[in-house]
Amino acid sequence: MYMGIILKKLAFERFSGLYIFALLIVGFSIWMPDLFFSLATLRSVASNKSISAMLALSLIIPLSCGTFDLSVAANINFSTLLVIKLINGKNEDGIASGLPLPLAILVTILVAALIGFVNGFIVVKLKVSSFIATLGTASIIAAMMVVLTGNRQPLPAVSSAWKSISTTQFLGF
Repeated sequence: MYMGIILKKLAFERFSGLYIFALLIVGFSIWMPDLFFSLATLRSVASNKSISAMLALSLIIPLSCGTFDLSVAANINFSTLLVIKLINGKNEDGIASGLPLPLAILVTILVAALIGFVNGFIVVKLKVSSFIATLGTASIIAAMMVVLTGNRQPLPAVSSAWKSISTTQFLGF
């Protein structure tokens, strides 16, 4: 009886993506053991796909509720531009007057959370379809990015604190 319950919970229909992912790892590990199944490959994938993984994780909550959030990528892009603008800020005389990195990060997190709150308010309280609401929010965020950057390529952050935090390794990655 318990075995039937366990097998039902591990059914292929529920976790097919994980099973296929595991099959690909095993297959490539057997096919190219010296190249694929190595610490260098793991390090490369972990460092190159960390932002994509965080984006995917942020979509789990809305998807598990049966809703869509099409503004997540726009919110991430806007947050990146905002933190860089806050760090690289200049006053009207052109003198560098950027915020300290911790404060810039805090402000950016609060702005991103506000965008998420607005999405949630529109979907839950105003009863607008999550697809339509977050598509509209993504369009508004895209316009805010154009205004924030003046429709120009932003300069990279130049502070030593930014360089330190963006090049720090975590758990060897």
